[in-house]
Amino acid sequence: MSELSPRQRIRCISALIATLAVVSIASSLTWPILAEALRNQGYSESMIGINAAVQFGGIMVVALAAPRIIPAMGFFKTIALGLIVVAIMLIALPTFRSFETWMLIRFLLGMGNSLLFTAGDTWMNQIVNDRVRGRWMGIYVTVG
Repeated sequence: MSELSPRQRIRCISALIATLAVVSIASSLTWPILAEALRNQGYSESMIGINAAVQFGGIMVVALAAPRIIPAMGFFKTIALGLIVVAIMLIALPTFRSFETWMLIRFLLGMGNSLLFTAGDTWMNQIVNDRVRGRWMGIYVTVG
């Protein structure tokens, strides 16, 4: 993306890193909180594990579709969609108590996270030049 000025490049990189940080924190909090909530509702460890695994199903679906989604929507819109999906699902989790509904929410949460990470990683690699790629990717991955 050679059309970006140095200032625009830094702003894009900063926005990507901030987005990754927020999503990583929110996502990492959901794993233990949801496991504990399901345990408190009397679900077995196997059911809790199945509920958690569904989130990875959403990640895999988007990973397969990302090569078509990102070029069609662009990086910014793909990341915005991912943020919207993640935000709505995080709001929906405490609203519903049904095990099946939580499975759907977690599947969609996985899809939203995958949109964010896939588009974010790809965009980051396009924004930074080869000379500083390792430094920026190191910061990006450390935050995430």
